[in-house]
Amino acid sequence: MIHNYKSRKLDEKPLYSKPMEYEGSLWRLTVYLQGNLNNKNYLSVFVELIKNPDNINHFEYLIELVHPTESKKTVIKEHQTKFTIKECWGYSKLIYNEEIENQRFVDE
Repeated sequence: MIHNYKSRKLDEKPLYSKPMEYEGSLWRLTVYLQGNLNNKNYLSVFVELIKNPDNINHFEYLIELVHPTESKKTVIKEHQTKFTIKECWGYSKLIYNEEIENQRFVDE
């Protein structure tokens, strides 16, 4: 959940999730509300591997932007790739920012 979306999207700094553990590995999300690098006006979301005690390097991940009232509008992206520590993979153009508001993913 991104609180205060409309006011926070003016800031170009990335948002970071709290670290999450999955099967011994530690992960976090990096979110750019105004897009990263040359992808302005898009929501960019990346998964970062922080800790990997089992040295597994091939993972499948899923990024899901859940619509609060209409599940048909939910955006789901899946991918498989090799990760190394501190490496990010994800989507520079998960969804156009205008769609986030027009499709009512946020209410403020």
